[in-house]
Amino acid sequence: MSRARDLAELGGSADAGGLTGRNLIINGAMQVWQRGTGLTGSGYRIDRWYTEPRSGTIVTHDQSVDVPSGLGFSTSAHVYRSGGNDNGFHLNTNIELDATGNYSKFATGTKLVYSVYIKKAASAVQTNYNPYIYLNAGTGGSNSSQAVFSNEGAGTMTNDWQRMVFTFTCPTWTASAGSLNNVNCLVIRGIMGQDNTNQDIYITGAQLEVGDTATPFEHRSYADELRRCQRYYETIKVMNGYFSTGQAFTTSQIAGATLNFKVTKRASPTLTAPAAGTAAGTWGFVGSNGSYATIGSHTLTSSVDFVRIEGTGYSGISAGNASMIYSNGDTEAKADAEL
Repeated sequence: MSRARDLAELGGSADAGGLTGRNLIINGAMQVWQRGTGLTGSGYRIDRWYTEPRSGTIVTHDQSVDVPSGLGFSTSAHVYRSGGNDNGFHLNTNIELDATGNYSKFATGTKLVYSVYIKKAASAVQTNYNPYIYLNAGTGGSNSSQAVFSNEGAGTMTNDWQRMVFTFTCPTWTASAGSLNNVNCLVIRGIMGQDNTNQDIYITGAQLEVGDTATPFEHRSYADELRRCQRYYETIKVMNGYFSTGQAFTTSQIAGATLNFKVTKRASPTLTAPAAGTAAGTWGFVGSNGSYATIGSHTLTSSVDFVRIEGTGYSGISAGNASMIYSNGDTEAKADAEL
């Protein structure tokens, strides 16, 4: 059975011993929400946390200031079905391996302890919270290990904040699909919900550490957590105006404009950028004479450090002249290198 431990039992401070790197989870205090709050659906919504709805449940994610008192937390995640009964959802996070196929830090026999602060809303029916761990090749990868069920069982959520603690002993990993040579992360899968039970939870202070005893939550600054999150996902906000130089190869093709990422990515990310054009919030090119080129299209090429932008199908520019990318209104690009 899971056990709630209060501050006194854990040493009497919000963070005993300062930063030690003992918490393997990124954004465990739910501080970073680069994609925005109030988002619905599945996949990554909270940075480094992804949602698996059951049977089409529509899940909403809000950042909340409802937190356990006196423990140094400022935010929690409020995750729920907006109105009516649902079939539950799983809220998961993962820890990147040092290299693909190298899961030695989670070798057979390694003791792990997962702790989390959690509560349910008063109106919620569902009360079980049961985390599993397993190795996987990303969130939806086909190469995964046999799931681990040897924890302390399901915890029971109440209307009050409590700290649940679950212990694991890493098994002899067995591939349930594909090959263990392809796994790249350890997943913590928070199992919640069942058919026709409305679910409404608050969660913060998630920590995974090596050992068999939960220590006080390791608080990190927002700036620290943001940089850790940006290894996997980054929004590039661009204000109205000029923001990167390039060169016109021909009268219709421009290349050489580069946007540098703030943090080197885990892998070359998938880029989502504003459309080309002249409407508000779109990107285009401006020639050396200062005139806005007419509508074209963009080709994006990414590396772990930057994205290169090429424009084609433009007119009103001169070959060989310098040019600049222009944002016609405030907008943003998104670089996604999530596991």
